[in-house]
Amino acid sequence: MTRFEPSLSLFELIMNLSDMIDLSSPTIQNHHKEVAFISLILAEELGWSDVEQAEVFLAGSLRDIGAFSLQSKLTKLNFTCNNPREYGKIGYYLLKDFAPLKAVAEDIRYIHVNWDGGSGTEFEGQPVPIASHLVHLADRIAVLIKQDAEISDQRSEIVKLITTNSGNMFIPAMVDAFQTIAERKSFWSDLTSDSLDYLLKSKLNSTQPQIKNGSVLEIANLLRRLIDFRSKSTATHSEGVAVVAESLAQLTGFDQSELRKIRIAGYLHDLGKLAIPTEILEKPGELSADDTDIMQKHTYYSYKALEYIEGMQEINEWASWHHERLDGSGYPFHLNAEQIPTGARIIAVADYFTAITEDRPYRKGMPQREALGEMKVMADEQYLDRDQVNLLINNFDEINRIREGAQTASIDEYETFRESLNNGNGKAL
Repeated sequence: MTRFEPSLSLFELIMNLSDMIDLSSPTIQNHHKEVAFISLILAEELGWSDVEQAEVFLAGSLRDIGAFSLQSKLTKLNFTCNNPREYGKIGYYLLKDFAPLKAVAEDIRYIHVNWDGGSGTEFEGQPVPIASHLVHLADRIAVLIKQDAEISDQRSEIVKLITTNSGNMFIPAMVDAFQTIAERKSFWSDLTSDSLDYLLKSKLNSTQPQIKNGSVLEIANLLRRLIDFRSKSTATHSEGVAVVAESLAQLTGFDQSELRKIRIAGYLHDLGKLAIPTEILEKPGELSADDTDIMQKHTYYSYKALEYIEGMQEINEWASWHHERLDGSGYPFHLNAEQIPTGARIIAVADYFTAITEDRPYRKGMPQREALGEMKVMADEQYLDRDQVNLLINNFDEINRIREGAQTASIDEYETFRESLNNGNGKAL
Protein backbone atom coordinates (compact mmCIF):
# COMPACT_ATOMS: atom_id res chain seq x y z
CA MET A 1 0.00 0.00 0.00
CA THR A 2 1.27 3.49 -0.82
CA ARG A 3 2.12 5.95 1.91
CA PHE A 4 -0.61 8.51 2.57
CA GLU A 5 0.41 12.13 2.04
CA PRO A 6 -2.15 14.35 3.85
CA SER A 7 -2.60 17.09 1.24
CA LEU A 8 -5.53 17.94 -0.99
CA SER A 9 -7.02 20.95 -2.72
CA LEU A 10 -9.90 22.49 -0.81
CA PHE A 11 -11.08 24.22 -3.98
CA GLU A 12 -11.06 21.03 -6.03
CA LEU A 13 -12.93 19.11 -3.37
CA ILE A 14 -15.59 21.79 -2.98
CA MET A 15 -16.07 22.07 -6.73
CA ASN A 16 -16.72 18.34 -6.78
CA LEU A 17 -19.11 18.65 -3.85
CA SER A 18 -21.07 21.42 -5.57
CA ASP A 19 -21.30 19.21 -8.66
CA MET A 20 -22.69 16.38 -6.57
CA ILE A 21 -25.23 18.56 -4.76
CA ASP A 22 -26.55 19.71 -8.13
CA LEU A 23 -27.01 16.12 -9.32
CA SER A 24 -30.23 15.83 -7.28
CA SER A 25 -32.17 17.36 -10.18
CA PRO A 26 -31.46 18.41 -13.81
CA THR A 27 -33.19 21.69 -12.93
CA ILE A 28 -30.32 22.78 -10.68
CA GLN A 29 -27.46 21.32 -12.70
CA ASN A 30 -24.39 23.62 -12.56
CA HIS A 31 -26.25 26.15 -10.42
CA HIS A 32 -23.63 26.32 -7.68
CA LYS A 33 -20.82 26.76 -10.20
CA GLU A 34 -22.75 29.52 -11.92
CA VAL A 35 -23.16 31.33 -8.59
CA ALA A 36 -19.47 30.84 -7.79
CA PHE A 37 -18.44 32.15 -11.22
CA ILE A 38 -20.68 35.23 -11.07
CA SER A 39 -19.40 35.92 -7.54
CA LEU A 40 -15.81 35.79 -8.76
CA ILE A 41 -16.44 38.11 -11.70
CA LEU A 42 -18.31 40.60 -9.51
CA ALA A 43 -15.55 40.56 -6.88
CA GLU A 44 -12.94 41.06 -9.59
CA GLU A 45 -14.87 43.98 -11.09
CA LEU A 46 -15.16 45.57 -7.65
CA GLY A 47 -11.40 45.26 -7.11
CA TRP A 48 -11.56 42.73 -4.30
CA SER A 49 -8.35 40.91 -3.31
CA ASP A 50 -7.46 37.34 -4.28
CA VAL A 51 -8.30 36.20 -0.75
CA GLU A 52 -11.72 37.87 -0.92
CA GLN A 53 -12.36 36.36 -4.34
CA ALA A 54 -11.48 32.91 -3.03
CA GLU A 55 -13.89 33.40 -0.12
CA VAL A 56 -16.86 34.32 -2.31
CA PHE A 57 -16.10 31.38 -4.61
CA LEU A 58 -16.29 29.02 -1.65
CA ALA A 59 -19.45 30.67 -0.29
CA GLY A 60 -21.09 30.51 -3.71
CA SER A 61 -20.15 26.85 -4.13
CA LEU A 62 -21.48 25.82 -0.71
CA ARG A 63 -24.34 28.26 -0.32
CA ASP A 64 -27.07 25.56 -0.35
CA ILE A 65 -25.25 22.98 1.76
CA GLY A 66 -28.02 23.39 4.35
CA ALA A 67 -30.89 22.75 1.90
CA PHE A 68 -31.28 18.99 2.38
CA SER A 69 -34.42 18.18 0.44
CA LEU A 70 -34.96 18.46 -3.30
CA GLN A 71 -38.06 20.56 -2.67
CA SER A 72 -36.06 23.10 -0.66
CA LYS A 73 -33.48 23.36 -3.47
CA LEU A 74 -36.17 23.87 -6.11
CA THR A 75 -38.01 26.43 -3.96
CA LYS A 76 -34.84 28.52 -3.72
CA LEU A 77 -34.75 28.78 -7.51
CA ASN A 78 -37.67 31.22 -7.33
CA PHE A 79 -36.38 34.80 -7.51
CA THR A 80 -38.36 35.56 -4.37
CA CYS A 81 -38.76 32.60 -2.03
CA ASN A 82 -40.04 32.18 1.50
CA ASN A 83 -37.59 32.19 4.39
CA PRO A 84 -34.42 31.10 2.53
CA ARG A 85 -32.29 32.14 5.52
CA GLU A 86 -33.32 28.93 7.31
CA TYR A 87 -31.03 26.97 5.01
CA GLY A 88 -28.22 29.48 5.45
CA LYS A 89 -28.40 28.97 9.20
CA ILE A 90 -28.13 25.19 8.79
CA GLY A 91 -25.13 25.64 6.49
CA TYR A 92 -23.49 27.94 9.03
CA TYR A 93 -23.80 25.46 11.89
CA LEU A 94 -22.49 22.64 9.71
CA LEU A 95 -19.37 24.55 8.60
CA LYS A 96 -18.49 26.98 11.37
CA ASP A 97 -16.17 24.73 13.39
CA PHE A 98 -13.90 23.93 10.44
CA ALA A 99 -11.24 26.67 10.62
CA PRO A 100 -10.55 27.06 6.84
CA LEU A 101 -14.29 27.69 6.24
CA LYS A 102 -15.14 29.83 9.30
CA ALA A 103 -15.48 33.07 7.30
CA VAL A 104 -17.35 31.23 4.55
CA ALA A 105 -19.79 29.87 7.15
CA GLU A 106 -20.55 33.45 8.26
CA ASP A 107 -21.13 34.48 4.64
CA ILE A 108 -23.53 31.58 4.05
CA ARG A 109 -25.44 32.38 7.22
CA TYR A 110 -26.54 35.75 5.86
CA ILE A 111 -26.60 35.25 2.07
CA HIS A 112 -30.31 36.00 1.71
CA VAL A 113 -30.43 39.16 3.81
CA ASN A 114 -31.67 42.01 1.62
CA TRP A 115 -29.78 45.33 1.49
CA ASP A 116 -32.97 47.25 2.30
CA GLY A 117 -31.56 50.73 1.81
CA GLY A 118 -28.56 50.04 4.03
CA SER A 119 -30.24 48.38 6.99
CA GLY A 120 -28.93 45.07 5.64
CA THR A 121 -25.53 45.79 7.15
CA GLU A 122 -26.96 44.02 10.21
CA PHE A 123 -29.42 41.21 10.82
CA GLU A 124 -30.87 40.43 14.25
CA GLY A 125 -28.16 42.54 15.85
CA GLN A 126 -25.28 40.83 14.05
CA PRO A 127 -23.10 42.34 11.29
CA VAL A 128 -23.72 40.95 7.81
CA PRO A 129 -20.50 40.31 5.83
CA ILE A 130 -20.23 42.24 2.59
CA ALA A 131 -19.47 38.91 0.89
CA SER A 132 -22.96 37.68 1.85
CA HIS A 133 -24.53 40.51 -0.16
CA LEU A 134 -22.31 39.82 -3.16
CA VAL A 135 -23.12 36.09 -3.23
CA HIS A 136 -26.81 36.93 -2.72
CA LEU A 137 -26.71 39.05 -5.87
CA ALA A 138 -24.82 36.35 -7.79
CA ASP A 139 -27.31 33.73 -6.67
CA ARG A 140 -30.33 35.76 -7.75
CA ILE A 141 -28.72 36.43 -11.15
CA ALA A 142 -28.15 32.71 -11.60
CA VAL A 143 -31.73 31.70 -10.74
CA LEU A 144 -33.02 33.98 -13.49
CA ILE A 145 -31.17 32.06 -16.20
CA LYS A 146 -33.46 29.69 -18.12
CA GLN A 147 -31.51 26.60 -19.12
CA ASP A 148 -33.75 25.85 -22.11
CA ALA A 149 -33.42 29.27 -23.78
CA GLU A 150 -30.62 31.09 -25.58
CA ILE A 151 -28.77 33.31 -23.12
CA SER A 152 -28.57 36.24 -25.54
CA ASP A 153 -32.37 36.41 -25.50
CA GLN A 154 -32.45 36.64 -21.71
CA ARG A 155 -29.77 39.19 -20.89
CA SER A 156 -31.81 42.35 -21.03
CA GLU A 157 -34.64 40.93 -18.90
CA ILE A 158 -32.18 39.66 -16.27
CA VAL A 159 -30.40 43.02 -16.08
CA LYS A 160 -33.74 44.84 -15.86
CA LEU A 161 -35.02 42.74 -12.95
CA ILE A 162 -31.75 43.01 -11.04
CA THR A 163 -31.56 46.77 -11.61
CA THR A 164 -35.16 47.21 -10.48
CA ASN A 165 -34.17 45.71 -7.11
CA SER A 166 -31.07 47.87 -6.64
CA GLY A 167 -31.10 49.42 -3.17
CA ASN A 168 -33.86 47.10 -2.05
CA MET A 169 -32.53 43.57 -2.41
CA PHE A 170 -29.02 44.45 -3.54
CA ILE A 171 -26.23 46.93 -2.81
CA PRO A 172 -26.36 49.60 -5.59
CA ALA A 173 -22.58 49.57 -6.18
CA MET A 174 -22.73 45.83 -6.78
CA VAL A 175 -25.62 46.23 -9.19
CA ASP A 176 -23.60 48.89 -11.03
CA ALA A 177 -20.72 46.43 -11.30
CA PHE A 178 -23.10 43.80 -12.65
CA GLN A 179 -24.43 46.21 -15.28
CA THR A 180 -20.86 46.79 -16.48
CA ILE A 181 -20.16 43.05 -16.60
CA ALA A 182 -23.47 42.32 -18.33
CA GLU A 183 -22.44 44.45 -21.31
CA ARG A 184 -19.72 41.92 -22.13
CA LYS A 185 -20.90 39.10 -24.37
CA SER A 186 -17.95 37.07 -23.12
CA PHE A 187 -19.39 37.05 -19.59
CA TRP A 188 -22.60 35.36 -20.70
CA SER A 189 -20.76 32.97 -23.01
CA ASP A 190 -18.40 31.94 -20.21
CA LEU A 191 -21.26 31.58 -17.72
CA THR A 192 -23.17 29.15 -19.95
CA SER A 193 -20.09 27.41 -21.33
CA ASP A 194 -19.36 23.70 -21.02
CA SER A 195 -15.89 24.81 -19.90
CA LEU A 196 -17.09 26.48 -16.68
CA ASP A 197 -14.99 24.05 -14.61
CA TYR A 198 -11.84 25.03 -16.46
CA LEU A 199 -12.63 28.75 -16.24
CA LEU A 200 -13.13 28.54 -12.47
CA LYS A 201 -9.93 26.55 -11.94
CA SER A 202 -7.86 28.91 -14.09
CA LYS A 203 -9.15 31.95 -12.19
CA LEU A 204 -8.43 30.38 -8.81
CA ASN A 205 -5.17 28.65 -9.70
CA SER A 206 -2.97 31.11 -7.82
CA THR A 207 -5.00 31.12 -4.60
CA GLN A 208 -5.88 27.45 -4.06
CA PRO A 209 -4.96 26.48 -0.48
CA GLN A 210 -3.98 22.91 0.34
CA ILE A 211 -5.28 21.02 3.35
CA LYS A 212 -2.06 19.87 5.04
CA ASN A 213 -0.46 18.76 8.30
CA GLY A 214 -3.10 16.29 9.34
CA SER A 215 -6.23 18.28 8.52
CA VAL A 216 -7.41 15.85 5.83
CA LEU A 217 -8.93 13.85 8.68
CA GLU A 218 -10.53 17.07 9.94
CA ILE A 219 -12.18 17.80 6.60
CA ALA A 220 -13.27 14.16 6.32
CA ASN A 221 -14.94 14.58 9.71
CA LEU A 222 -16.63 17.75 8.45
CA LEU A 223 -17.91 15.85 5.41
CA ARG A 224 -19.15 13.12 7.74
CA ARG A 225 -21.33 15.76 9.43
CA LEU A 226 -22.60 17.06 6.08
CA ILE A 227 -23.50 13.53 5.00
CA ASP A 228 -25.05 12.17 8.18
CA PHE A 229 -26.73 15.24 9.68
CA ARG A 230 -29.11 15.54 6.73
CA SER A 231 -31.33 12.95 8.38
CA LYS A 232 -31.81 11.79 11.97
CA SER A 233 -31.99 8.21 10.69
CA THR A 234 -28.35 8.41 9.53
CA ALA A 235 -26.97 10.87 12.07
CA THR A 236 -24.46 8.44 13.59
CA HIS A 237 -23.85 5.99 10.75
CA SER A 238 -20.52 7.15 9.29
CA GLU A 239 -18.97 7.55 12.73
CA GLY A 240 -19.94 3.96 13.50
CA VAL A 241 -18.55 2.67 10.21
CA ALA A 242 -15.29 4.57 10.70
CA VAL A 243 -14.55 3.16 14.17
CA VAL A 244 -15.59 -0.40 13.28
CA ALA A 245 -13.42 -0.27 10.15
CA GLU A 246 -10.48 1.10 12.13
CA SER A 247 -10.84 -1.72 14.69
CA LEU A 248 -10.94 -4.38 11.98
CA ALA A 249 -7.99 -2.79 10.17
CA GLN A 250 -5.94 -2.79 13.37
CA LEU A 251 -6.69 -6.48 13.90
CA THR A 252 -5.71 -7.08 10.26
CA GLY A 253 -2.30 -5.48 10.84
CA PHE A 254 -2.66 -2.06 9.22
CA ASP A 255 0.02 0.46 10.25
CA GLN A 256 -0.76 3.92 11.69
CA SER A 257 -0.86 5.62 8.30
CA GLU A 258 -3.22 2.98 6.93
CA LEU A 259 -5.42 3.18 10.04
CA ARG A 260 -5.75 6.91 9.46
CA LYS A 261 -6.78 6.25 5.86
CA ILE A 262 -9.36 3.64 6.80
CA ARG A 263 -10.98 6.07 9.27
CA ILE A 264 -11.15 8.72 6.53
CA ALA A 265 -12.66 6.14 4.15
CA GLY A 266 -15.26 5.32 6.80
CA TYR A 267 -16.19 8.98 7.14
CA LEU A 268 -16.48 9.36 3.35
CA HIS A 269 -18.06 6.05 2.36
CA ASP A 270 -21.52 7.62 1.92
CA LEU A 271 -20.28 10.90 0.41
CA GLY A 272 -22.45 10.38 -2.68
CA LYS A 273 -25.59 10.58 -0.55
CA LEU A 274 -25.19 14.36 -0.72
CA ALA A 275 -26.71 13.94 -4.20
CA ILE A 276 -29.67 11.93 -2.88
CA PRO A 277 -32.70 14.01 -1.81
CA THR A 278 -33.85 13.54 1.77
CA GLU A 279 -37.27 12.67 0.32
CA ILE A 280 -35.68 9.32 -0.61
CA LEU A 281 -33.30 8.97 2.35
CA GLU A 282 -36.19 9.36 4.80
CA LYS A 283 -38.90 7.62 2.80
CA PRO A 284 -40.84 5.27 5.09
CA GLY A 285 -41.24 1.67 4.03
CA GLU A 286 -39.75 -0.08 1.01
CA LEU A 287 -38.25 2.02 -1.76
CA SER A 288 -39.68 1.81 -5.29
CA ALA A 289 -37.51 0.44 -8.09
CA ASP A 290 -36.79 3.98 -9.29
CA ASP A 291 -35.91 5.17 -5.78
CA THR A 292 -33.63 2.17 -5.28
CA ASP A 293 -31.85 2.94 -8.53
CA ILE A 294 -31.30 6.54 -7.41
CA MET A 295 -30.11 5.43 -3.96
CA GLN A 296 -27.61 2.96 -5.40
CA LYS A 297 -26.01 5.69 -7.47
CA HIS A 298 -24.54 7.18 -4.29
CA THR A 299 -21.46 4.94 -4.50
CA TYR A 300 -20.81 6.05 -8.07
CA TYR A 301 -21.19 9.69 -7.09
CA SER A 302 -18.73 9.15 -4.22
CA TYR A 303 -16.20 7.62 -6.58
CA LYS A 304 -16.45 10.42 -9.15
CA ALA A 305 -16.23 13.13 -6.48
CA LEU A 306 -12.87 11.81 -5.26
CA GLU A 307 -11.53 10.27 -8.48
CA TYR A 308 -9.15 13.01 -9.59
CA ILE A 309 -8.10 14.42 -6.22
CA GLU A 310 -4.41 13.78 -5.79
CA GLY A 311 -3.52 11.57 -2.85
CA MET A 312 -7.07 10.22 -2.39
CA GLN A 313 -7.09 7.37 -4.91
CA GLU A 314 -6.71 4.51 -2.43
CA ILE A 315 -9.09 6.05 0.10
CA ASN A 316 -11.56 6.49 -2.75
CA GLU A 317 -11.48 2.80 -3.64
CA TRP A 318 -11.90 1.75 -0.03
CA ALA A 319 -14.79 4.17 0.53
CA SER A 320 -16.66 3.96 -2.77
CA TRP A 321 -16.51 0.20 -3.29
CA HIS A 322 -18.22 -0.78 -0.03
CA HIS A 323 -21.27 -2.14 -1.90
CA GLU A 324 -19.19 -4.27 -4.27
CA ARG A 325 -19.58 -7.99 -3.54
CA LEU A 326 -17.00 -10.77 -3.81
CA ASP A 327 -19.24 -12.72 -6.18
CA GLY A 328 -19.41 -9.75 -8.58
CA SER A 329 -23.05 -8.93 -7.86
CA GLY A 330 -22.39 -5.59 -6.15
CA TYR A 331 -22.44 -2.03 -7.44
CA PRO A 332 -21.58 0.37 -8.99
CA PHE A 333 -18.84 -1.43 -11.00
CA HIS A 334 -19.62 -5.14 -10.41
CA LEU A 335 -16.05 -5.83 -9.33
CA ASN A 336 -15.02 -9.39 -8.53
CA ALA A 337 -13.07 -10.72 -5.54
CA GLU A 338 -9.67 -10.23 -7.19
CA GLN A 339 -10.41 -6.56 -7.86
CA ILE A 340 -11.64 -5.60 -4.38
CA PRO A 341 -8.78 -4.48 -2.07
CA THR A 342 -8.62 -5.30 1.63
CA GLY A 343 -9.55 -1.74 2.63
CA ALA A 344 -12.79 -1.88 0.63
CA ARG A 345 -13.61 -5.30 2.10
CA ILE A 346 -13.15 -3.89 5.59
CA ILE A 347 -15.42 -0.91 4.91
CA ALA A 348 -18.05 -3.24 3.41
CA VAL A 349 -18.11 -5.38 6.57
CA ALA A 350 -18.07 -2.31 8.83
CA ASP A 351 -20.90 -0.69 6.89
CA TYR A 352 -23.13 -3.78 6.90
CA PHE A 353 -22.47 -4.54 10.56
CA THR A 354 -23.10 -0.95 11.63
CA ALA A 355 -26.29 -0.70 9.57
CA ILE A 356 -27.87 -3.80 11.13
CA THR A 357 -26.81 -3.17 14.74
CA GLU A 358 -27.37 0.59 15.15
CA ASP A 359 -30.71 1.90 16.29
CA ARG A 360 -32.76 3.77 13.71
CA PRO A 361 -35.88 5.88 14.38
CA TYR A 362 -38.04 3.20 12.76
CA ARG A 363 -36.38 0.09 14.31
CA LYS A 364 -34.03 -1.17 16.99
CA GLY A 365 -30.68 -2.60 16.03
CA MET A 366 -30.33 -6.38 15.76
CA PRO A 367 -29.26 -8.19 18.95
CA GLN A 368 -25.87 -9.93 18.94
CA ARG A 369 -26.98 -13.44 18.02
CA GLU A 370 -29.15 -12.33 15.11
CA ALA A 371 -26.52 -9.88 13.83
CA LEU A 372 -23.74 -12.45 13.86
CA GLY A 373 -25.97 -14.97 12.09
CA GLU A 374 -26.69 -12.38 9.40
CA MET A 375 -22.97 -11.64 8.97
CA LYS A 376 -22.17 -15.37 8.59
CA VAL A 377 -24.81 -15.71 5.87
CA MET A 378 -23.32 -12.74 4.00
CA ALA A 379 -19.88 -14.37 4.15
CA ASP A 380 -21.22 -17.80 3.11
CA GLU A 381 -22.93 -16.28 0.08
CA GLN A 382 -19.70 -14.55 -1.00
CA TYR A 383 -21.06 -11.07 -0.43
CA LEU A 384 -18.64 -10.15 2.35
CA ASP A 385 -15.05 -11.14 3.10
CA ARG A 386 -15.04 -14.20 5.38
CA ASP A 387 -11.76 -13.29 7.13
CA GLN A 388 -13.06 -9.86 8.08
CA VAL A 389 -16.41 -11.28 9.21
CA ASN A 390 -14.58 -13.81 11.39
CA LEU A 391 -12.45 -11.04 12.90
CA LEU A 392 -15.61 -9.17 13.78
CA ILE A 393 -17.30 -12.27 15.23
CA ASN A 394 -14.26 -13.21 17.31
CA ASN A 395 -13.93 -9.67 18.67
CA PHE A 396 -17.61 -8.76 18.77
CA ASP A 397 -17.84 -7.48 22.34
CA GLU A 398 -14.93 -5.05 22.01
CA ILE A 399 -15.82 -3.80 18.52
CA ASN A 400 -19.48 -3.36 19.41
CA ARG A 401 -18.53 -1.49 22.59
CA ILE A 402 -16.38 0.89 20.50
CA ARG A 403 -19.20 1.35 17.98
CA GLU A 404 -21.80 2.09 20.65
CA GLY A 405 -19.52 4.59 22.39
CA ALA A 406 -18.69 6.43 19.19
CA GLN A 407 -22.30 6.57 18.07
CA THR A 408 -23.50 7.78 21.47
CA ALA A 409 -21.04 10.69 21.19
CA SER A 410 -22.17 11.28 17.61
CA ILE A 411 -25.88 11.46 18.49
CA ASP A 412 -25.03 13.96 21.24
CA GLU A 413 -23.22 16.03 18.61
CA TYR A 414 -26.24 15.82 16.32
CA GLU A 415 -28.67 16.85 19.05
CA THR A 416 -26.46 19.85 19.89
CA PHE A 417 -26.53 20.77 16.20
CA ARG A 418 -30.33 20.55 16.09
CA GLU A 419 -30.70 22.61 19.27
CA SER A 420 -28.55 25.33 17.71
CA LEU A 421 -31.16 25.80 14.97
CA ASN A 422 -34.23 27.90 15.57
CA ASN A 423 -33.79 27.81 19.35
CA GLY A 424 -33.87 24.04 19.29
CA ASN A 425 -37.01 23.42 17.24
CA GLY A 426 -35.09 22.29 14.14
CA LYS A 427 -38.00 23.05 11.82
CA ALA A 428 -35.73 23.69 8.82
CA LEU A 429 -34.59 20.09 8.95
